[in-house]
Amino acid sequence: MRGLVEALGRVKQHLKERGSLHDRPFLDYAVEQLQEVARNGGSFTAFLSAPTGYGKTALSLSIALSELQGGYKTIVAYPLRSLVEDQESKFKSLFSRAGFSGVAAVRMMDVPETPYFVHPVVLTTVDTLSLMSVGLAPEDITFVYGEKAEEAMGHYLFSWASVWLSTVVMDETHLLYDSEKSLSFLAAMLRLSSKVFGNTMVLMSATLPRRFSDALKKHCAKPVELNFTENMDSPFSKERREKRYRINIQELSREDALSRLADLLKNTYFRRALVIFNTREEAQNFYRHLDSPHKVLLHSLFTAEDRKRQLEKLRQLESSGIPHVVVATQVIEAGVDITSDLI
Repeated sequence: MRGLVEALGRVKQHLKERGSLHDRPFLDYAVEQLQEVARNGGSFTAFLSAPTGYGKTALSLSIALSELQGGYKTIVAYPLRSLVEDQESKFKSLFSRAGFSGVAAVRMMDVPETPYFVHPVVLTTVDTLSLMSVGLAPEDITFVYGEKAEEAMGHYLFSWASVWLSTVVMDETHLLYDSEKSLSFLAAMLRLSSKVFGNTMVLMSATLPRRFSDALKKHCAKPVELNFTENMDSPFSKERREKRYRINIQELSREDALSRLADLLKNTYFRRALVIFNTREEAQNFYRHLDSPHKVLLHSLFTAEDRKRQLEKLRQLESSGIPHVVVATQVIEAGVDITSDLI
């Protein structure tokens, strides 16, 4: 990470060309601190907290680019596969634009782009990372559990080396807070990273509860904490405080709920409406009921290819400026980076 400040500059230029650049002083501060710690030598574990929508993805991109330019690997892990799918195009676009086409790849269930995490930049889920780092690589399962004894080749160290010789970035870390198994894995990762293998880890989140971060820091040899405060970016904080939302609560019966929701959308001005249902069946029923060509359905049981097509359709509608409706389950809360003016 010794060239992290320069890498952030390149990421900013890339985002500026895409029309999505915002001035974020805390990110500048964070990369300066991380670069300074890296230059002092040795590995470390960083805990970084910044508000939702602040642009933490730019930091992940900068770390990956900086490590690549230094000849090192980066693994970026997310709790949800929908987050991986949402970030994939951003990483591949950046590296292609920077002259490193083909260096970034995805590894998760049904997406085996980078077996054994061989690519310089890997996007993955926490589940797959856990298998690769402290368990059994998916690629090895058929060999270990062969029908005949001579077919069982055992487990090699290649997948472990792919993880523990990399800088590991874990985003949306707070989503692991509610699972005892996830917390146990995270604690094991931090202990192995700090006290055995000596690689660097960066944990990012919009909300890192104090008890959560304090408990995790006990497993780290060299913890670094970077937390956003309002005085670090007064314009951003002021804008957030001044936002006002109009809330309209309506009681709907099960019999006419879909029709009334559809009528509400017809009679309300919006650029993008987001309709969220508790179940996949409810979302599918409303999507079929909605009489509009400009609509997108998102839920957790799409295949990887179907979901990619839906997200691409969503991006096209967004860039066209045509008013459209996104019908989704709660997967969209942490899995897709979009804004809407009607929910």
